[in-house]
Amino acid sequence: MQQQTIDLLATLADGGVADGGSFLAQAPIDAGAVPSFLAAADLDFDNFTDLVFTSSTANQLGVLLNERDGGFAPSQLFQTGKSPATVAIADLNGDGFLDLAVANTQDGTIGVYLNVCGGP
Repeated sequence: MQQQTIDLLATLADGGVADGGSFLAQAPIDAGAVPSFLAAADLDFDNFTDLVFTSSTANQLGVLLNERDGGFAPSQLFQTGKSPATVAIADLNGDGFLDLAVANTQDGTIGVYLNVCGGP
């Protein structure tokens, strides 16, 4: 059975990997669905990076909001078309909020998810 987790590796504040630094221990995050693509952006304007993923096996889009303590809130899952592959993150309707566009490969569609969470 495939795992429904995203493994997060955070860098220590000691210069980062490029400067000979290191990663913290792996911290699995329960995604609620088997992730197949992952993207990151600050979706709720709190200055913390949130995670967005697709699950091609469950035909779902998942959003994990950063809880600002190193963890993430439980997944918010949304139905997609068949076999979602990738996610683009941009302000698609010009309202100042980051929206999501999902490419569904099996049925040849693009799903648009407008952000209505509010903002600054």
